[in-house]
Amino acid sequence: MCKNQNYLSGCLEAASKSDMSYTLGAVLVKGGKILSDGYNHHSSRHDGCAVSTKGSLSIHAEMHAISNALSINSGRRNRSPADKTLVRPCPRRVLPSLEDKTAPPEPQVLSSAFYPVTRREGARGGVLYGGHTYDVHYETTSDLTVSSAKTKRTPLREKTRETRVNQNEAMAYPQSECPPMDSRRRDPRISGSDLYVARLKKSGQGNAMPCWRCVEWCRWAGVKRIFHWDADGDSWRVVKVNDKEMKLYQTRSDFTNDAMDAVIESKEVELPQSQPLDENVQSTGTLLERGMTHLRTFEQGGVLLDLETSISCFEDGLATCSPTTSIRPNLLHNLGAASFLRFEHGGNREDLANALKFFRSALDLRPVGHLDRSTTLNGLSAALNARFLEDEDSADLDDGIECLQEALDLRPPGDPRRWRVLNNLAELYRSRNMLNTDVSDIAWAIKYHEDALAELQTGHPQRYVTLNNLALSLHSRFDIGRDEADLDLAIQYHTEALESWPKSNPNRLDSIESLALAYESRFRLSGDPADMDSVVENYQNALAQVSSEELGRGRWLRITASACLTRFGNTGGLADLNLAVNYHEQDLELRPGDDPERATSLSNLASALYTRFDYQHNREDLDTAIGYFRQGLDLLPEGHAGRSISLNNLGDALRVRYKETGEKGDIDLAITCHEEDLSLCSDDHPDRPGIQTNLALALYMRSSVSQGGEDLRASIENFQAALTLGAMDETLRFSTLLNLAEAFGTRFERCGNSRDLDSQIKCVQETLETNVDNHPRRASCMDQLGQALLTRFNRTGDHTDIDDAVNYLSGALEQLPIGDPNRGFALANLGDALRTRFDHFGKREDLDAALIHHEEHYEIASRMDQPPEDFSGSLINMALDLHTRFEQDNDRCDLDLAIAYYNNALGLRPSGHPGRSTLLHNLGQALRARSGEGEGCSDDLTMAVQYLQQSLYLRPRGNPDRGHSLVSLAVAIHSQFLLSRNQKLMDYAMECLEEALDLAPEGHLMRPTVLSNFAVIRRTNFYYRRNPDDLHLAIQYNEEALVLYSEKHPDRLKTLVNLAGSLCLRFEHAGDAADLTSGIEHLERALKDRPSDDPSLSYILNALASALHTRFELVRARTDLDDAIEYCQESLCRYQKGHPDRWSGLNNLAIALRSRYRLTGDRGDLESGIDCHREALELRSIGHPERPITLSNLAMALRMRFDLVQDRTDLELVLQYQREALELRPKGHPDRWHSLKALADEMLTKLEWVEMHTQRLPGPESPGPRREREAIAQLLEEASCEVTTPLADRLEASLDWIAVARRFNLPSAMGAYVMALELVDTSVTMARTLEFQHFRLAGNRRYARRRDLACDAASLAIDQQRVSNAVELLEQGRGVLFTHLAQYRLPLDDLRLVNPELASRFLILSSQIETTVATDGWASAIENKIEDPLRVDYDQVGK
Repeated sequence: MCKNQNYLSGCLEAASKSDMSYTLGAVLVKGGKILSDGYNHHSSRHDGCAVSTKGSLSIHAEMHAISNALSINSGRRNRSPADKTLVRPCPRRVLPSLEDKTAPPEPQVLSSAFYPVTRREGARGGVLYGGHTYDVHYETTSDLTVSSAKTKRTPLREKTRETRVNQNEAMAYPQSECPPMDSRRRDPRISGSDLYVARLKKSGQGNAMPCWRCVEWCRWAGVKRIFHWDADGDSWRVVKVNDKEMKLYQTRSDFTNDAMDAVIESKEVELPQSQPLDENVQSTGTLLERGMTHLRTFEQGGVLLDLETSISCFEDGLATCSPTTSIRPNLLHNLGAASFLRFEHGGNREDLANALKFFRSALDLRPVGHLDRSTTLNGLSAALNARFLEDEDSADLDDGIECLQEALDLRPPGDPRRWRVLNNLAELYRSRNMLNTDVSDIAWAIKYHEDALAELQTGHPQRYVTLNNLALSLHSRFDIGRDEADLDLAIQYHTEALESWPKSNPNRLDSIESLALAYESRFRLSGDPADMDSVVENYQNALAQVSSEELGRGRWLRITASACLTRFGNTGGLADLNLAVNYHEQDLELRPGDDPERATSLSNLASALYTRFDYQHNREDLDTAIGYFRQGLDLLPEGHAGRSISLNNLGDALRVRYKETGEKGDIDLAITCHEEDLSLCSDDHPDRPGIQTNLALALYMRSSVSQGGEDLRASIENFQAALTLGAMDETLRFSTLLNLAEAFGTRFERCGNSRDLDSQIKCVQETLETNVDNHPRRASCMDQLGQALLTRFNRTGDHTDIDDAVNYLSGALEQLPIGDPNRGFALANLGDALRTRFDHFGKREDLDAALIHHEEHYEIASRMDQPPEDFSGSLINMALDLHTRFEQDNDRCDLDLAIAYYNNALGLRPSGHPGRSTLLHNLGQALRARSGEGEGCSDDLTMAVQYLQQSLYLRPRGNPDRGHSLVSLAVAIHSQFLLSRNQKLMDYAMECLEEALDLAPEGHLMRPTVLSNFAVIRRTNFYYRRNPDDLHLAIQYNEEALVLYSEKHPDRLKTLVNLAGSLCLRFEHAGDAADLTSGIEHLERALKDRPSDDPSLSYILNALASALHTRFELVRARTDLDDAIEYCQESLCRYQKGHPDRWSGLNNLAIALRSRYRLTGDRGDLESGIDCHREALELRSIGHPERPITLSNLAMALRMRFDLVQDRTDLELVLQYQREALELRPKGHPDRWHSLKALADEMLTKLEWVEMHTQRLPGPESPGPRREREAIAQLLEEASCEVTTPLADRLEASLDWIAVARRFNLPSAMGAYVMALELVDTSVTMARTLEFQHFRLAGNRRYARRRDLACDAASLAIDQQRVSNAVELLEQGRGVLFTHLAQYRLPLDDLRLVNPELASRFLILSSQIETTVATDGWASAIENKIEDPLRVDYDQVGK
């Protein structure tokens, strides 16, 4: 089908919808594409473009097509993005002012994790009656009387506050209304287009010609050509819109009395008094009278032919009249008035120029003082005002005002026409105020309106017009000065005008709307709900006056719905929200599928439903809203101006539904919508920042699910790109900066890059510097900055960060009064910061304040009818505070209550809850803390490990918190190992830390923490396995962690102390004094850098005291010992008695005092040491893993006092404490040997002391002493068999066993010899060098005194008449002495000379194998092939 036929079909299809006798249709075409169509139809009321036809109004097809195109294409958006807000695209009234100074409706805040950008609004427009009353007068020479006729002024040239429709609003004009003709900016999508029009008859197509009105509409809209169908020629005929020679077609309505009503509003035409005619000008007077007759006929009937005839008569009269003729001014004036009327109807600028020329010529002939000069001045001012509205040249306004001021001087008070001059002068001043916003102009406008009102008595038929104009001027002054008194007066005058406004007047609805707008302005100023009630009431009254059949009803439905939504936002009344939805549903029913405004109605209804979803969280509303948004988008093809708005609205709704359901398809489609929206917007478009921000938000939301860096990176880039655009207001900038800060924070949490954290803080600080002091999210902004500073403090330890964090969080709390829904979150965050500051600086008031804030948060949450989602968070915060207070006060009740809170919170976070892993982690930490507090410690520790393992399971690889779970689990496993000494637990703990170290590469935030904990566990592993590599690695990890920690980091001190302890430990085992010196220097430097009130100072003092005591044992310098004692005492002064952290200080002080006692013999030191041990024992209740060592230390001190004073009570206490220590060290415990050996020694001491101090009576020995001797031998036997003890210690116990058995003639003596010989054999076998074998055979002092061990054993066997056993024992002894010596031909020292690396490797493997054999025994080691990896390595070294 060819284009012409396609256009004709479109016209005929549109014409088929017409309900008039003559059915015509039109299509608007540009670039070969049909932009819109239209058809002629009846109009319900006068709207500025309707044509009167026998009492009814009609819209021509050409006008309808242009109107539809403007309704669709008036599509600049009105974006006002705000953090976490969605403003619906429901229509709102634009307050009548030169610029839209009306604040948009208060956005409704969504409770969401992330902050969406404001939804763009739809809009509505309309022409409101302004009430200008310019006087254009024409004159006659008949009977010297003044005649006047009222004619209505056309709104097409009027520029009032009501006709200024916000150009940012989308889809501004309903179908039933024409665009405001004062808007001279042509839509670029329509400008240069062509319009096709055809008539549809029953028999086929008919002729269609555009009337003069349609031509003017086309000229106004920028249409280039009109193609009208010629049925006779079966082709299109073209008319160029700007062709001045074009013949204008007049409609039937042009010949009716109502013609002027469609064009002119409230124009008074005045006939000036005329002078009697001279005889010489009678012919000219006849022409003047004839012209006046035709002009009156035109006024009554609206037939252009009458106007043209009158102009011809005036021109002929002027041509025949001499320059000095007395009636020449009358002719000039009337010709100017007629030309002005023709301009008003046709818009031909030449007519306006002629009118100005004729008025000026008439004015020249009427000098100052002339009776009719005022009339001509008034006409000239009207023409100047018309030209100002065309060209917006302020000089025309100035000239018009000057004319009217002179005319006013010629109309003294009391003149019946003075009020019109006053009114016209006021309107010119108001127009100039709209142009330059000079407050003095609006002040003059109000004064002249008031003067005009004073001229009109109550009841005057035109009084309501002046009242309305005065109210509009007062409203304009309110927009400038924001004086509520002006607004109150405006409402008063609007109300009075409405009461006297004729109900049959079609402009009454516009007056109602003006009153509603004034009430709305006052509501936005004062927030008085009564004003908003008046707004809704007025709109509902207007809606009641528009029947359901009238085409303008849809617009009033939208306006009323918007007012209901505004009132809902203020009061939260669900009835208003339901009314808004109902009104939009009615509006949608009025828009059939082919209605060009259906897309707008769908969008408005969808937005209202979305608002109701925000309020009620009914998923059905959200799903329905998305469905309507999609339908509206489908009605807008690619390239449509309104498509961008629909894409944005749909993307917003999909983002919200994605937050509700997690359906990935929604967020993917939302991103697609925002990307297409962005592609439709040019780089310099003012809406681009908001569009790009919306896209960034969608990408950020998807990044939280994908855990991928690409979406997060793209989100940050789009936020940054939006901020670089210049067309961004403060509100949008505030939101974008805050969202960008959150994105940086998220990337920091995932990657640990400190630059992201610094960028986050910088963005939030810049946000707070913007001039949005009263922004609803300012408190949230301060809260986010406080949390970011807290995070940076935890990383760097900068004191200013934690103080600033507390200050910002306190400021956020101050801005949220009691009852604010966000107050609970602010309380929780401030409590967290205060607890953190307490953890690092020890100010008790911080901890107390943190607990108070968290308890208030809990009370707020518990008072709610339905506990909020964060209720479990309030329980967790209180538990953390109580756990911390337990660490300070050692009040078990605090810890028990904390664990109870954790368990309650666990019930609120079932499987699948995103915060369950964190809760399990915290609960595990609390149980681990309670495991060291007495009975049930093992069970608590087991549960702690289980919870930490569950937390780790919920944090798979890729989770940013997995490293924390691995470290915590390793620490708990380490605690289990200290209780059970199961080496597999130690291996498991190191595996956890190795994985954590892999997850924290160089530069990662957690790396120093992982290294510090790994160092502790490596040192413990060295202590039990004696592998030098573990100690070397522990030192290496601590040194690396120290480099990574900043000087002010709170964990740096612990790492420094641990490093010093590891160096001292290496000194003890390797003997390198440099290690000890280095450790002491580290501690002394740390002590020097700490202020005297630092709570961590006691930790340094205690560690330094231990190191100095170690050096005293080496060099025996009394000053070291005294300093150690002094440091211990100073450390203890920092803790109250009963504090659990006093234990290590008490223990170290007691040991140092015992050393000084041995050095000086001062019994006071010994007594003080015993007191310290006893206090330390009180701090380690039954079940605590450190209670056995505390018992042993106390027993040793009491034994020293027993040796001094020989008080048997001390000896009995020694035995009691050693027995208790032994009971707490079950079989397999690595320290059990020490308890067995110590208890045997003390029992032997007691036995010897009793024998010494008891007189032996003759007769048989009592059974008591013998049982004690056997018990001593049994203890030594068990110590000899303790496989977790080094071979040398076991051999020492077996030799003591032999001595006791031989001394007291016990039957277990032979078993003791057998055990000793086996241990000697094993010890020599495991020796790594020939020299070491010699040391183990001859260097052992106990063994050196028993070199005849095999002979003694054989002698005992012979005494027991076991000869064969005696021979075997002798052979075994000889084999130990000679056979093993003969087998080693190449000492390891020689191997070290050849290959040092291989020799070192051999030493390490030998040590590990010896440890394995000593722990598990030969049988188990052989069965397990000595741990295959060790055996393989050992075999390779052997080769």
